[in-house]
Amino acid sequence: MNWLDACKKFGADQGVEESVLDVLAAFPHRERPVARLETASFAELETLVPVLQKCQTKGLQAHLAGEIDSAQASMFARRAEAVTEILHNLAPGDPAARVLQAGFAARLTEMLESSPSALRVRALIDFYYSQAGIRHHIWHGGEAETTPTLRGLVDGTQWCKVRRGLFQRTISGNTRKGPVNLNALRFDRGRFHFQALDCRPDIESGLSFAETIKGVGAVAGFSGGFFLYSEPAIEPPAARYDPVGLLVSDGQILSPPIYARPAFIQDDEGRVHIATIGLKGIILKGPDGTHIRIGGTNAARRTEAMPVAFNRAALSVTPDHKGYLLTIVAGEVTAIKRGGKASIPVGGFVVTLPPTPQWDQLASGISIGAGLTYQLPTLPGVSGIVSAIAGGPTLLDGGRTCGPRALQREEFAGDAEPMTFSSDETGDLNLLPRLAIGLTPEHAVVVLAADGRNFNSALGVTLAEVTAIMRALGCVHAINMDGGSSKRLVLDGQPLDLPTTEIVAGAHIEESVRPVHNGFAAIATEETS
Repeated sequence: MNWLDACKKFGADQGVEESVLDVLAAFPHRERPVARLETASFAELETLVPVLQKCQTKGLQAHLAGEIDSAQASMFARRAEAVTEILHNLAPGDPAARVLQAGFAARLTEMLESSPSALRVRALIDFYYSQAGIRHHIWHGGEAETTPTLRGLVDGTQWCKVRRGLFQRTISGNTRKGPVNLNALRFDRGRFHFQALDCRPDIESGLSFAETIKGVGAVAGFSGGFFLYSEPAIEPPAARYDPVGLLVSDGQILSPPIYARPAFIQDDEGRVHIATIGLKGIILKGPDGTHIRIGGTNAARRTEAMPVAFNRAALSVTPDHKGYLLTIVAGEVTAIKRGGKASIPVGGFVVTLPPTPQWDQLASGISIGAGLTYQLPTLPGVSGIVSAIAGGPTLLDGGRTCGPRALQREEFAGDAEPMTFSSDETGDLNLLPRLAIGLTPEHAVVVLAADGRNFNSALGVTLAEVTAIMRALGCVHAINMDGGSSKRLVLDGQPLDLPTTEIVAGAHIEESVRPVHNGFAAIATEETS
């Protein structure tokens, strides 16, 4: 039998819960079989675990060096070592931990002995961390009847006034799935201006996110949307840390809405919105006055009639086309061709123009390297957009839970960035640090930062749990934003959350964590100050 069958048979014989055995099916087998894992028994597999663990910790960084930089590879190796140590400590008394230990070692070895994907390895490590955390908590009595549920813990807290129009809520303690540490801020309607920030220049100057927020005179700040990080084959002018999706700061579109995803928006009348914006309807403007209005997205059948944009949510290469194809990355035309197909770049998109003399003439005036600007389509009820950052998926829409279907609808699919969402193989079982933004019926803004990767205070939460928390905090609309090591919530110059890039952390150490590359500053209006 193969290693998966051996683990399941041992688990069933030992009375291990079905939910633990189901964990082994995550990350479906894509790699070629590894001969030494085709074992006759679980006992024989366990004798291989120490050998496999040495291969992991010794060779993980070398395996991934060609795909990601050494700092990322080293971080993934440290996380793998932490998961291995946790499961090793639990294994002597917990058959479920033995199953997870063997499963983690075998699945990671399969990945590394094929053509490893850094994103897939990273996701596997995070996933088994989640399961190790749950086992650790259960083994230490976390399922006691007196232990509250997550909802019970939230309901046992209240908003505390910080200043006029601003309230804080801290939710911390043990639940039946493990310890949680949540921090939330509520900004009452009309009392704050939310300024979207591109923090990359400040990072280069050595400023922390807290210092950036203080520098713009804001009371509070929170991290924003996704950015390019571990995606392979990022080609100039795109660069690591570029925003993924819409970013509007002071009315200037710094990054277009490559994917049709929800964004947190403030318009020029001070109103806040959560609305979905994609490439359909956007107008591309060239330096010579050229205007191209995109009529559809990923719509191969409409390319003969109108300009169509193709992103990586559907394809990595455009369909065959007779007219011109423009490749656009970071506001720049990087390639032009007539006829054939075009590769869709990471952090960019391709626009096909109808094969007509009119469009041919327009395309002939566009040169490689030409800079483009963007005009967003008009949204119902939204005047001029002053600030906006895209996130996703949608968690709550008019009080309704959106669930997994929002991922496909909002183009978290195919090879779309960030691939950690588009290529999720866990079914939302990962416990991770998260950040979410929501609106109450009174149009107050609620921001939630959920800590994770900390065995002592916070294992992390799933998207479904974030949805339930945002509902409990009074939201009827809510969207997920970038989480993980980039999640940050700052109040009066100090981080409220526990940020970390490591799996086990113990203190608020701003210097040791990943910088925030884009986010929002909440600046009090005169009436609030």
